Parts: sequence; structure tokens; C-alpha cells
Amino acid sequence: MDSRSELIRLQRSWSPPDGLDRSRPRSVELTRSGKALVVVACLLLAGSLVAAAGLGYVSLRDTEEARRLLDEGMIRDGVVTRHWRDRSNSHQPRIAYRFVVDGRTYENSARVSLSVWRNLHPGSPMYVRYVPREPELNIPAWGRPSGVPIWVPFLVAAQLAGGGLLIFARLSLQRRILSEGRAAPGLITYVGKVQRGPHGNNLGQKFRYEFLLLSGSIRQGKGSPVKNPPAVGTPICVLYNPDNSKKNIPYPVRWARLVRGPLIKGPGL
Repeated sequence: MDSRSELIRLQRSWSPPDGLDRSRPRSVELTRSGKALVVVACLLLAGSLVAAAGLGYVSLRDTEEARRLLDEGMIRDGVVTRHWRDRSNSHQPRIAYRFVVDGRTYENSARVSLSVWRNLHPGSPMYVRYVPREPELNIPAWGRPSGVPIWVPFLVAAQLAGGGLLIFARLSLQRRILSEGRAAPGLITYVGKVQRGPHGNNLGQKFRYEFLLLSGSIRQGKGSPVKNPPAVGTPICVLYNPDNSKKNIPYPVRWARLVRGPLIKGPGL
């Protein structure tokens, strides 16, 4: 039997879950996990402002220091005191060095290219570029000043803010469809492979479903990855926007729930 025939058969004896037969709009509230997501979204939005301000300051400072090194910098003899490769995945070559200005010794370290690193050893002479009025500000003479690029604060802030706004959008969609959506019988038609996160963690399995509109048309939808999705062929309840059936979610929803109260029948469903 195809999904359309099965959905039509289900429709004959199907009734919405308790609470969904109320008149619309229904009273809804966030679940604990929904409220926790609101906190996360607020933290992301606040973090975007902090990141923009903090990284913006660092970027401006680095830009000014780079200008001073290039415009005011002087060259002084120095000596390599150590060379090694850091513990990051890239094992970036690094050196430590020291130099003397007005009888005072200054020390620093820097990343260098592999070709330069291979030719430098503890005791090797080298040239250092420094700012005369602030010798603490120095780099190897052959290098270029590095720092936080000016675009980084905008990128980081946009990513954090985007994450917060996306959470609010998902919460709003669930609340709106739970409050105003029409309930319909549906069937699980596909269960996919396990979805992995960026760190290899198990996000669950994605699934797709079909459901029957009030007009008799068949529509499709997909659910967010869950650990144990229903098997193919399992009947489910789907909530959809009567004005735009592309906006639909399986019921029950994760981050919102109906406010229990006196049952009021209505023609909405």
C-alpha cells in the first residue's frame, strides 16, 4: 500500500492528540529546554557584542603597533636563545631571542617559516626590528607584524549573533506552529544514517515524513536529527501552517508545549 492510501486510511479514524483539538490560537509555553535555549541565545547575542568590542580593540591595537614597527622601527643585532616546534597540530616552528638596547636586555619569541627555522639555532645571530621608545615592541627584522585582522571582529560577532538569532527563529517557529498550526496525520517515510557533529559526536538520525492536508493533498517534511526516530511506516502527528504547509513540524515539539487548561472546542482543526 502506498503512503497516500495509508494516509487516507488513517484519516478515517484519526483524531488529534489531546489539546490539539482546541480552538486556535492555542496557549503555549516554552519547555525547560526551550527556556535554556533562550538563555543560550541571549548569551550568544551578548557575546557577539563583547567579541566585537574586545577583538575590535585588539585589532586596532595590533594595527597601530604594526604601523609603529614599520614607520619608526630600528634594526638591532640579536641572538637566538631557543628554537622549537609548538604542540599544535601544525607543529609551528618558533624561536626565542634576545637583544640589548641602552644596556637593557629584551626577550621575545616569534613564529618563523620552516626554512628560516632550520638555519637558526641557539646562539645564531639575527637582526631584530624594534620601536626605539618602546623596545618591548619588536619582531625579527625579516618578519612582518602580525595581529588580529580588522575583519575578524566582524566575522566572530556575526557568527555569534547569527547563532543566537537562529535559535530565536527556531523557537518562534515551534511556538507559532504549536499555537496556530493545523494537526494532520502523517507517516514516517525515511530514516537516515547517524548524523555526526563537528567533533564526531552523535547528533542522531534524520528522518522524513509525509502528511495529509485538509484539502486531501500530500505534503512532505523532515525532522531534526533525533537519537531514536520512529521506524518507517510509523504514524505520527504533524502540525503545519495552514497558509504555508511548507512550514511544518512533527508533534510533540521539543521546545514548546501546550498550556493545560479548560478544553475549548473549536472549528480550527
